[in-house]
Amino acid sequence: MEISQLKNIIEKNSFITIQNINEILENLQKINKNNFEQFDSEFVLLSIEKIALTFDKILQFDSKKWTKYSNIGIENKKLPNDCEEWNQIMDICLIFVNFVLLLLKENFFEVEKIILKKINQNLLPYFACFETEKAHLGQLLLDFWINNDFEIRKLAFGIYRKISIFSQIDEFQKNLEQIYFQFLKISDYLNSKEESYTNFLQNSILDLYGIDEDISYQLIFIYLRQFAVYLRNATISKELDSICKNICNWQFVNSLKLWGIFFQQKTGMNQKFKPLIYSFIELCIATLKILNSERFIPIRLMIIEILNNLSSETNLFIPTTAFIIEILSFSGNAQNLDQNLDQLKNILYFKSQEEISFFRNQILENALGSLMFFLDLHSYSISFPELVIPIESILKKLVKSIDNISLVGKIDLFLDVLKKNEQFVLNGRKKVIFSEKIISDSGSFLLKERELNKSPISIFLAKEKVNRNEIKEKEKIRKNKKQNQSQQKMKQEMKQEMKQEMKPEMKQEKQQEKQKQK
Repeated sequence: MEISQLKNIIEKNSFITIQNINEILENLQKINKNNFEQFDSEFVLLSIEKIALTFDKILQFDSKKWTKYSNIGIENKKLPNDCEEWNQIMDICLIFVNFVLLLLKENFFEVEKIILKKINQNLLPYFACFETEKAHLGQLLLDFWINNDFEIRKLAFGIYRKISIFSQIDEFQKNLEQIYFQFLKISDYLNSKEESYTNFLQNSILDLYGIDEDISYQLIFIYLRQFAVYLRNATISKELDSICKNICNWQFVNSLKLWGIFFQQKTGMNQKFKPLIYSFIELCIATLKILNSERFIPIRLMIIEILNNLSSETNLFIPTTAFIIEILSFSGNAQNLDQNLDQLKNILYFKSQEEISFFRNQILENALGSLMFFLDLHSYSISFPELVIPIESILKKLVKSIDNISLVGKIDLFLDVLKKNEQFVLNGRKKVIFSEKIISDSGSFLLKERELNKSPISIFLAKEKVNRNEIKEKEKIRKNKKQNQSQQKMKQEMKQEMKQEMKPEMKQEKQQEKQKQK
């Protein structure tokens, strides 16, 4: 039967016969890279929809309802191949599923988004009946998951999540591993991508690893142990090439960021991951100790930020001040005064002393920001005055060694804020009668002030944040204004060029009119 006749049958009937399905698939299987333009994409998509509906009717199976199932494991979940009539359509269904995979892989009609939507709505249970095809679909979905189109990424992850949830425990674990390894593959390019792109990938992994905590615990333990092996290899060799290969790479850094966020989310709600968090902290601190050279400052700042954020969410004391002070103490002459702090985010280590000097002001500002964040976390601590004694002396020395007037002013201002915060804590101490109970219950010290964010450092940083946002907004307005001016200038230039081009033609027309009048 010809395609035009089959199309009429499909359009007129809600359901089609097995014979019609066979004839449709025979025609569709002829599609390849060389001839796909000869086929009607509307017919292909309509065929997929009607074939799935017909399968549902024959099996008396509700595929749309099936996809709403949300528990792990399919022991008690009925699949199409559990239906009595399955043998009647099994061979045709396999051909159909493979054709849909071919469409997704080759993207003949540029309809990958529509195909993904159809799989998400009612085709997925039929893929679940064939292990090889389901695995193939999973791999294709991971490729779509890192696509630049957000809607395709979102659809691909949604289907991959359902596949994982509908799988047996062993297969679910394998899917978790595969999505993490896919993340590692593109980690080298994430620093140059938009932040929203990276956040989506991270959130996808965090969502999947949050489904079954027992499996996630085992896998994350293995990943952290592997990091420890890389760290040991770098420690033993002590060669720059080995350190860069094993530790100073984007895979290592992005993995630390990912699991740092995971522990931030999980540790507060669940004590199960608490043992892992201590291993993670030790791993990060050991990495900071190995990377104790000036040239590794960028990656050190990233790891310090991970630890500070973790400390903020888990209320654990993580001693990052020693590493921040080391960075602040590095010598060097600044060659530039106005550099964007975000530039450091795209660098893992410096390749020369000139590069270190070039970025010195950025390094100091970034390190100072990390120090402020750390001290804000502990600005209500009963031991704050003792905590800041070495920090104040380092900052006073630093002021004398730098030429950046703006940065000097910022450090002087922060030193004043530290003094005020010291007095704030000392005043709180006067109201406390010290005893073993008070020392063990130090978390309740200045509790009301903590809830209202009333420490001098908290107030100072809140104002700084508002000022930064205002500056960013002004900068954005200035850039937009500049772009508009340049666009207007281009339009004016184009108009002038057009006028100049038209002048000879106008002259000719006028001469012709004069000649006609004569």
